[in-house]
Amino acid sequence: MGSDRTLYSTRTTYATGPAPATARALPVAAAVLGLSSRLMGQGIGEHGEDTERMPQMGHTYRGGPPAPAGPVEAEVPSAGDRAPDAPCHRADGRRVRLFDLQRGGHWTLHGFVVRPRPPHPAVRAVSIGGEIGGEIADTDGHARRAYAAADGECVLVRPDGHIGIRSHDPATIAAYLRSALPPAP
Repeated sequence: MGSDRTLYSTRTTYATGPAPATARALPVAAAVLGLSSRLMGQGIGEHGEDTERMPQMGHTYRGGPPAPAGPVEAEVPSAGDRAPDAPCHRADGRRVRLFDLQRGGHWTLHGFVVRPRPPHPAVRAVSIGGEIGGEIADTDGHARRAYAAADGECVLVRPDGHIGIRSHDPATIAAYLRSALPPAP
């Protein structure tokens, strides 16, 4: 019977411990619950430092399998971190957020003051410049500050909204994608 299997499965899980994916999720869940508990005890406008963490909830894969090893600076969004959002403008002056450009389950390559060439058909390349007239204008510098990006740097955002890799070197980004995606047709 189905209920016997469910009971057995539940007992097996408790006896053997959480599955690896669950084990990775537990610290994130604990942090989210702690943050939400603190916020529920505060009035509107009294959130202080927690306000910065609310949209991202501090979730990261830094040091895990989806993030390549490399230098990591604490204050710079790095491989494995949730990609930040920022308000920008389209070439015609309409407002757009970086999250809008990343929506749709595809890889997105943000090029800061550079027009990146998509290294794979599954990647959407977006050029982010400083003035209206380019593909995406970062008129107030929000995107540059959010990513702590240098001119000519590219940041690859995975379909799950986390940074895959950031580099000035297109070959480094292409090598990362070769390990993450099937060969292009």
